[in-house]
Amino acid sequence: MVDLDTSLIFKALAHPVRRQILTWLRSPEGFEPQEHPDSAVYGICLSSIQHRAGTSQSMTSQHMAALERADLVQSHRLGQWTHYRRNEDVLRRFAAHVAKDL
Repeated sequence: MVDLDTSLIFKALAHPVRRQILTWLRSPEGFEPQEHPDSAVYGICLSSIQHRAGTSQSMTSQHMAALERADLVQSHRLGQWTHYRRNEDVLRRFAAHVAKDL
């Protein structure tokens, strides 16, 4: 088990769009149908996240990169597309850390 980098996590969560993306990814069935339909396994395509967030492709990529650096999401390449899903283990451990230490 890797130690949590809480500084990176807090930094990633400081932006409201990133928090919203994590909330949306909790229910992948709420997104438009994916080219690779098993969103529980592969996650949600960046373009679907971009569409829902109403941000540019580059801004959405920056948000997802920050979430991925903090290990809050995991990415999977499928052909030319990148899909993202929540890293539930890290989110659970971070929530426990906050509940215990703050």
